[in-house]
Amino acid sequence: MTDTARVDTLALAMTLATAGFGLLALWALRRRRPLAPRRLRVMAVAWVVAAVLVLASFALGSYLVARGAPHAEPAIEIDVVARQWMWKVQHPEGRRELNELHLPLGYPVRLRMSSEDVPHALSIPALRVKKFMFVGRETALELKTQQKGQFVLYCAARCGPHNRAMRGTVVVMDLREYLQWARGEVPGESPLEAGRRLYLNLKCENCHRPDGAGRGPALAGLIGRTVTLREGTTLTADEDYVLESIREPDAKVVAGYEPVMPSFAGQLSESQLNALLQYLKTLEGGPR
Repeated sequence: MTDTARVDTLALAMTLATAGFGLLALWALRRRRPLAPRRLRVMAVAWVVAAVLVLASFALGSYLVARGAPHAEPAIEIDVVARQWMWKVQHPEGRRELNELHLPLGYPVRLRMSSEDVPHALSIPALRVKKFMFVGRETALELKTQQKGQFVLYCAARCGPHNRAMRGTVVVMDLREYLQWARGEVPGESPLEAGRRLYLNLKCENCHRPDGAGRGPALAGLIGRTVTLREGTTLTADEDYVLESIREPDAKVVAGYEPVMPSFAGQLSESQLNALLQYLKTLEGGPR
């Protein structure tokens, strides 16, 4: 797992060691009297041994930094798909975004990355990460952020003529804020208020008109109502039926209506679905 502090420490150590070897070389070149052959051989061997030990320590440090320390918390898995010239992100709670990547502060994250067209490379300089992505192959990048704020992400591969336009923003926020954002929640908002907001934002009433004359059946008074399906069977519209109809609207279509409703599976989190269900319970009336 990438840790920016460890990467910076390793880079600083490599810089200081390189500078030290350079100063030693300058000091040796300042000697005007030639060294005896025996002493020269000893110094050459010591120089080579010291260089090998330093390079080996850097190689080991790079390996340990790349592997990262084990973490007790399960990593949040986020899907990142690259396509000319955009980044598409899918969070586990169902939230989607384009050319933006929201991350929790100080919590392990695993990016599952792939490309839809040509090779790309996700680069986030502020987080010290860069990872190539290929068509038909999923690659993973584990990281843990150390600082809140907004940072730049871009494609570091020569992916086409508009490569410079393939940029985005990384937004690092507190874990609680991230979870609320990923679930589509508003701080201080009750489930009923969240359900009403979702109902209006998704424009449910455009198709589910209260008089039943829309493209879908009326939702007012739906919970507990007996409905007839296109196959001629009947059932009671309980909570499980409503949730199933949101996730898979083609599964049980009400008689008199066409299966035209889009599926919201993977687009709404469980908390959003429950909030929407709570609001639907408050809608009274409607045809029976």
